[in-house]
Amino acid sequence: MLKMKKLNIMLLLTLFCLALAGCTNPTTPPLPSEGDDTYTITIASKSDTVYGTVCINGLATGTYLSANTSVQIDQVMAGDEITLLDDVDFESHAETFNPPETTINFYWF
Repeated sequence: MLKMKKLNIMLLLTLFCLALAGCTNPTTPPLPSEGDDTYTITIASKSDTVYGTVCINGLATGTYLSANTSVQIDQVMAGDEITLLDDVDFESHAETFNPPETTINFYWF
């Protein structure tokens, strides 16, 4: 009889703990913060004739790429198109940024 009473108390205590655990607020995962899906990429000139201001989706970044050098650009998203704008405002062909590769090489303008 004493064993049965102890088992009942343990069962009630267990049920009580389970009920308390179920009453807590579920945690919701945090929303991704802005910028989590952006990358820092390297733009490289692989020719003496490839140089100019780096543009992302047609907007100038203010960063100038000299011939046979490289620069880094922040806040680039997958699918963005990278072009160069030379000294007489002629726009190069476009290269599309596709992660995980983070280096865009320009072999020709």
